[in-house]
Amino acid sequence: MFRDSGRYEGFFPEDGNALAEGEFGARHPSLEREGPEQRVKHSLFNVFKLTRPIVILDEAHKAYGKNRGKAQEYAHAISRMDPSVVVELSATPNANISNLLVDVTGKTLQNEQMIKLPIQVRTTGSSTDWRHALSIARERLESLTDAAGEFESDTGRYIRPIAVVRAENTGKSQRDGVNIHVEDVREELINQGAAPEAIRVKSSENDELGREDLINERERSPVTWILTKDALKEGWDCPFAYVLVLLDNTRAKTAITQMVGRVMRMPQVEFTGVEELDQCYVICHDADVRKTVDYVRAGLQEEGMEDLGSHVNGHSFDSHMTTIRMKRRQRFGDLEIFLPKVLHKDANGNLCDLDYDRDILAEIDWRRVQVENPQLVGARPSTGGFAAVDLEDSSPNIEDSYRLVSDEIDIGFFTRHLSHLIPNPWVCASVVTSAIDKGMIYV
Repeated sequence: MFRDSGRYEGFFPEDGNALAEGEFGARHPSLEREGPEQRVKHSLFNVFKLTRPIVILDEAHKAYGKNRGKAQEYAHAISRMDPSVVVELSATPNANISNLLVDVTGKTLQNEQMIKLPIQVRTTGSSTDWRHALSIARERLESLTDAAGEFESDTGRYIRPIAVVRAENTGKSQRDGVNIHVEDVREELINQGAAPEAIRVKSSENDELGREDLINERERSPVTWILTKDALKEGWDCPFAYVLVLLDNTRAKTAITQMVGRVMRMPQVEFTGVEELDQCYVICHDADVRKTVDYVRAGLQEEGMEDLGSHVNGHSFDSHMTTIRMKRRQRFGDLEIFLPKVLHKDANGNLCDLDYDRDILAEIDWRRVQVENPQLVGARPSTGGFAAVDLEDSSPNIEDSYRLVSDEIDIGFFTRHLSHLIPNPWVCASVVTSAIDKGMIYV
């Protein structure tokens, strides 16, 4: 780029024309020169300077580096080309260096139907085998595949959900039986029923994906599982990728923040209207669900979508769950059912089981209960009658009717009927008495 060359005729004066070269150099004082005569170099770099290029820099935050010295070095290198304008593209621009003109938020991407939300996070505890996390992912992928098949039959839109699995090792010499290798994952998936042709490894050493088109409807690639470590952490986005499985706990934070964006693109940039197909899934082995959710939110921040942090939902499949065995119909015999547990914080800020009587009813100040919006309750006059019928008489002897209901209001009757709402009978009686005094209950 910086070497003097005779290949750029038309940009510089002819060699030997000192007057033309002098005038040319005066018009362009910033061009690089060489030799004692300070002759303008006929280099590609000087051609760039002459044309005042538009510089478009992708991932601009990486060019700056992590310290101010690197940032100044980058800015100087760009300025040397005399650009007419520099356009920086970055999910996380440096506001202290860049002139931020356009900010595309995560909410904007969601409104344009470009990303899948919410992100459903599932974790397994340290006591569970990594194969359990893989089985959870397989069940999720099967469910997504069924939903996609029904959606295609209804609308004609082709979606083939894919799972991306991040293992600990990928190299042939790294399969040690201790760390989780991509070939271990491949064997386990096949054991769980996945087709061998549906599984591909993507690594620097073994690229089984190659240039295969994963989203072409006519070719209909069979790939539904992509096994990797670091090869897909940046610069790879497949809108059919729905499930991210992280089996590497040692670098879980880095893996999550770098890879969460890989499963967020929305197929055809259009929501399906099917809840399951409009969101994406992150499944982590041997991870704490709260920390994992925080890592996913950090990943969104790195992708420039920190405003979507509230769209991350977490659930843990850990060893602290209580298993209850129940007799069920045969077709539900192997189905796992997870029941939610309602918790609340006690006075010390600790989470504990919610007890309705202790934690809700006990906190109500019954003295402040007022009877409002009254519905007048009146005891309708109810009467009874008596008649003696003799077979020999042509008409019965009817006595005068009499009242069946007393004129007195039975406070205990109304108190008993309120007891399912107010556990204290004395408070019930007080409410009834107040209602009578206000004319809300009458005979």
